[in-house]
Amino acid sequence: MKKIAQLTLAAGALVAAQAASALDFQTAAGSSFTEYFTLTPASTNSLAFSVSGLASQYSALTFEILSVLPTINAAVKGSSLAGAFNDVRNSNYTLAGNTPYTLKVTGVTNSTLPGVFGIVSITTVNGTVTPVPEPESYALFLAGLGLVGTIARRRMKASAEA
Repeated sequence: MKKIAQLTLAAGALVAAQAASALDFQTAAGSSFTEYFTLTPASTNSLAFSVSGLASQYSALTFEILSVLPTINAAVKGSSLAGAFNDVRNSNYTLAGNTPYTLKVTGVTNSTLPGVFGIVSITTVNGTVTPVPEPESYALFLAGLGLVGTIARRRMKASAEA
């Protein structure tokens, strides 16, 4: 009987882990930030998510789904600043399933000890959240690809001459 209870709890944890998704990112102390993410609901009108950070690390934290939701300001809840959206309880907007939306998170990180970062958590239920690469990431990728191509070309020339 004990074994069945353990297996049931393990199966429940796996189902919960599949339905929920989380992502954390760091922000520099004493700065304002804007970060973009792709948010994809698993099915229509089922997404719930929250954006939070420690109140000791942030003086402001807001989010919005671009072209869908107005800005939602995080409020102090316990020791955290937290803002949440629940599509089921929302009567103004319905997010379509398997449709990517752009999530914009902005905030102001408090000045703390130099070199200390703040951490923002985005937690979703019935959806996924992934970071949107910055243009600098694409530029670095293309530069690396060009460098690898140049090296391969030089090696081919050197082996043809030999």
